[in-house]
Amino acid sequence: MKKFIFAAAILVVLPMSAVLGSEGMAQIVTQNGRPADCLSPIEINKVDGQQKIVPRQGFKIESGTHTLNGRAVLDTTFCKVGRGGNRGGYAPDLEVDFEAGKTYYIGYDHKSSNRDDWRLVVWKVE
Repeated sequence: MKKFIFAAAILVVLPMSAVLGSEGMAQIVTQNGRPADCLSPIEINKVDGQQKIVPRQGFKIESGTHTLNGRAVLDTTFCKVGRGGNRGGYAPDLEVDFEAGKTYYIGYDHKSSNRDDWRLVVWKVE
């Protein structure tokens, strides 16, 4: 009986610890794009100026102001690009003040015919 009670207690505590561990965090989603709006998914590899390895589909980040950057392979289904293929050039860091409990969808905006205008954007917040 003691083993059963102990196992039940673990099942209650583990989900609560996962929730408590997420307090003060914002969710970043990077795998979703919007090809019709020339927004391609982005792979973040730099957070606050430091090289980072984060999951390709997204990750959690502490609330507060952070800068992000990375690389994208453009989805050219609806937005054709000229010479140079489907890889964008350098884009400035994206600086965002992330709020805890919110989900931020980040993509690479490549709708301009001028590649110098292509940049990372937050295209949706939930």
